[in-house]
Amino acid sequence: MTIESGTSRITVSGRLLAGPAGLVTVEPRERHDQLTTSATGAIAPRSGHSLPLAGIDATDVATLPGARSDAAHVQAWVDLTAVLTPDGTAHVERYATLSVLTDFWTPAPSTVLEADVPPPPDEPPNPEPRTAVEQDLIGSGVIVSRKVLRTRRRGRVLVVAATAPARVERHLRPVYGGHLHVHASRWTAEQYRFATDTLNDRFDRWRLLLVGDHVNGRGEVVVVAATVNGHPELDTWLAEQPPGLIDHRPWLRRVRP
Repeated sequence: MTIESGTSRITVSGRLLAGPAGLVTVEPRERHDQLTTSATGAIAPRSGHSLPLAGIDATDVATLPGARSDAAHVQAWVDLTAVLTPDGTAHVERYATLSVLTDFWTPAPSTVLEADVPPPPDEPPNPEPRTAVEQDLIGSGVIVSRKVLRTRRRGRVLVVAATAPARVERHLRPVYGGHLHVHASRWTAEQYRFATDTLNDRFDRWRLLLVGDHVNGRGEVVVVAATVNGHPELDTWLAEQPPGLIDHRPWLRRVRP
């Protein structure tokens, strides 16, 4: 969904930055570890997608818990709500500092493995396939995704999404034993690759911030598409993809009335 200036109240999480000219902006996180690593080092604008803010100044930023400053800038990590104006400025209504930043870099929790059972006694899986048959299942597209996940109670497990789960079970259960979890995929390997390739090819045009993936609660691989605020072409394209394949995570999120 595209957000237009002057019509929307939004929420956004990111780095609040007050510069030497008094301009205050908010920008998205660029790396998963940026909240930790930005506690040291130089303070400077890092994103080409910063949003100018009104209704907040450098003094406000400096008084936030966890704020850090140098000779030219002040920064803090915040959640804020604002109203976009026709000139593209966001008028801040309220804001709060963050100790934990949850955004499009935050891995989606997997509910695939909820059973409170001890780990199986056999050898845990490795990231690379063990057999030629497994390689063939991947190459033919029968295996759509193959993910080695670390779980708190079961150690490493192999989560496979496939178009023919029974076939995968027959060939891989003797290899991985209780570490193997096989799930039916609602989309093909070709559809997954097409979605990923399209998003990467149109990364700048659609103002993307991140293209990645995660395993959903059904054991399927899902493409994560983080954008600044959507794009009309992207909205149309998303509607044409298999339901559930794309996890679209806009940085600027519209507040429903």
